[in-house]
Amino acid sequence: MSGYKKGKKWTQADIGELGWSQCRTYGLAFPNKHGSMKFDIDYILESPLAHGTKGYLIAEAELVFENVNALNIGLDFQNFQGIDLVSVEIENESLTPNKKMKLYHFKIELIVGIITFTATGFQQLLKSDPMHSVTSDFERY
Repeated sequence: MSGYKKGKKWTQADIGELGWSQCRTYGLAFPNKHGSMKFDIDYILESPLAHGTKGYLIAEAELVFENVNALNIGLDFQNFQGIDLVSVEIENESLTPNKKMKLYHFKIELIVGIITFTATGFQQLLKSDPMHSVTSDFERY
């Protein structure tokens, strides 16, 4: 995935080429009045596990889900050591009640638990140019 720059955007149509394992999560903004839910993450574009490199290629990113509904959060912070994403999956898709849009059934697995919900899609946006790091995050906070 090298060659990407600040402003690069992905949507649910790209989910097959994206992976979120080990992506550090710094914040979660719950659905606002517009139904958007946002994760503030360090997105790993290249990992030594997958590419045989000595370090990671990381960029600050936001992962925003649109028209969120049926939100269910099951998180356990008993042995808290940070919040890393494990996976983001579309478990099912259907049509919205008015049959005008697709409705995706998402499952987000984090090392501290599971979040499930429905949404009409997502956008992931790089907020910074990618940088090389020996660790899997920028340790921003």
